Amino acid sequence: MATAIGIEAAKHRKSVYFITCQELMIQLKKVENENSESSKIKDPEKILLRDQKLLNKEISKWMDISSRAEDQLNFLKDLYDKNSKAIIYYGDLSKEEKEQFKDPLKWRDTPEMSYVMKMADLF
Repeated sequence: MATAIGIEAAKHRKSVYFITCQELMIQLKKVENENSESSKIKDPEKILLRDQKLLNKEISKWMDISSRAEDQLNFLKDLYDKNSKAIIYYGDLSKEEKEQFKDPLKWRDTPEMSYVMKMADLF
């Protein structure tokens, strides 16, 4: 039966290898022993030092990200405050003054509305 299966597999261009059950068990036992040996930690100190180095890199990366995030949050809060003041300023304007703000340059030239120029830094 094994020969018939081997011949059929060869017809489909598959590689065939015949081995006795005893030879297969010997090979599997040998591989199992090799794997158990290689799974043992050879030098725990090297692993500890490697892990410490990796953790230091990760901490540094996240500290940098944290610092940049804090800067961005401060920038956003500042823009939000300026936007709130601009809303109040605009609400207090007369209808004629509000009409002038249809011109984008007017926004840039008015300190209370100039926060808009910093909005471009977000994108």
